Formats: sequence, C-alpha cells, structure tokens
Amino acid sequence: MPWVRRTRHLVLVAPADDASAAVPVRSLLTGVRTDLSLEEVGVLLGLSARRWSWRVDDIAISLSRQGLLVSDEPEEPFVQLRRRDGELTGLGWHPAAVP
Repeated sequence: MPWVRRTRHLVLVAPADDASAAVPVRSLLTGVRTDLSLEEVGVLLGLSARRWSWRVDDIAISLSRQGLLVSDEPEEPFVQLRRRDGELTGLGWHPAAVP
C-alpha cells in the first residue's frame, strides 16, 4: 500500500462522556462507524485529503480497508473505495451535509 490520502468523506463523531481512548469515526465511503485509537486518529489526521503520501504500515492498511484513507492499490476493496471517493467528490458532496 504505497500511496494513500485521507478521504474528505468521513465524519469524526464526538466521543462519549466516558472519556474513553477511542474516537468514533464514520466512513461515508462505506457507511460504517468504527472506533479508532488515538494513534490511528493521529495517523488519519496527519495525512492530507488532497495530496498523496507514501505510507506502508499496518495502520495505513487498516484505515484504507475501512474507507478512511484512499489507496492506489489495484485490488479490492481499494478500487471500489477509490471509485466511491471519486463519485462523492465529483458530486461536490460535503460531509457537513450529513444530518
């Protein structure tokens, strides 16, 4: 998984009042909500949504499989997620549109 970038199509959900170390995040590419560790959130927010970055590690692979990063890998699920990211971007869709 060499080149990745953050999708613009995700929502960071306010964490519960229990101050847990997990941060809820919803991928709008997959529609799935997941809890990320603070380390995963740091990696996610440290990557640009506009520029591709070279990143090869387990966290990047996991975030890409979850639809939180977009990868240039030529196999599934990366191809489908990249296509969905392009569709939403082409529509001019914005995460703030989520009710």
